[in-house]
Amino acid sequence: MSVTSVGSVSMKVSEVFKTIQGEGPWTGKPCVFVRLAGCNLTCPWCDSKYARHGLEVTVENVVKAIVGLGKNIPYVVITGGEPTIQEEELYELVKLLDDRGYYIALETNGTNNVNTSWFDLVVVSPKSNDVLDTWCAIARDDPSVVVKWVIDPDTAEEQLQYLATNNYHGVWLMPLGTSPMEVVEGIMVLTELVLEMELDAVVCNRLHIMVGCK
Repeated sequence: MSVTSVGSVSMKVSEVFKTIQGEGPWTGKPCVFVRLAGCNLTCPWCDSKYARHGLEVTVENVVKAIVGLGKNIPYVVITGGEPTIQEEELYELVKLLDDRGYYIALETNGTNNVNTSWFDLVVVSPKSNDVLDTWCAIARDDPSVVVKWVIDPDTAEEQLQYLATNNYHGVWLMPLGTSPMEVVEGIMVLTELVLEMELDAVVCNRLHIMVGCK
């Protein structure tokens, strides 16, 4: 990554915590999560509505919190809310983390532009077909980008048919659910459909829900 510092700033932070990554390509890795506050969407199924509010914290203090939580953990996941609504603050944080040799992942809903070169991994969770279309096109040429689409069991066939019709490859399919049983049932539905439709896709676990951690 090549990042230029924009100076010391403060950012709105909901929480900083240590856990395993439960979803996507870093599943199973111990990571420090930085959940930034605020979002530009109001999804009714959101599992982090509390992240709409947070405290003003200097970027330097966020980095200190990260170091304090995981001195030997090299992976940081910046999530939300929607991190890109604090663009200047986000990239200042990335600069400081990059200087310290961290691997950095961004989790975003994909509605705003992202300079993907600043991150080791960008995981986009689209909430509309238009955003899905945009980021599937980007992911074809940018190996740092992964599209992770939440699949509702009630609309699973329709959603997966959309992938097949548009010839989208490599999309991570994550079952909607907030309990281990819902996740297992969702994975079973997705597995059956992916095999039946012969999709080039990845059925994604939600490990943090399965093991009961944050």
